Amino acid sequence: MRKSKTKTDLNKIPQDLSGLFTRLGLSKQLEGYKLLQLWTESLSGVNNASLLQAKTFAIKLNKNMELVVGVRSAALANELQFLKASLIESFNKLARKQGLPSIKTIIFELR
Repeated sequence: MRKSKTKTDLNKIPQDLSGLFTRLGLSKQLEGYKLLQLWTESLSGVNNASLLQAKTFAIKLNKNMELVVGVRSAALANELQFLKASLIESFNKLARKQGLPSIKTIIFELR
């Protein structure tokens, strides 16, 4: 019987390890992973949030602080373009609450 994979909550990393990540130069990558985990949570205030959470997923955060989000259909990607400003605003608000940097924009990719 296989053990189910569980996502690690990166916000619960002990402070000792946080200092180690800084010394190793990994703190930026850790911040990036924490930001990726915020994507589905940031959708909670949007209409049809459960649909968006099911059909979109964070892929990566590039070096220009642009969040790349995978989208399951071209029609949905087009609709999300209209919501882009409010999505960025709600995402950045949530990121600031957790002491994380803001993103500049969101790039929707068909996946």
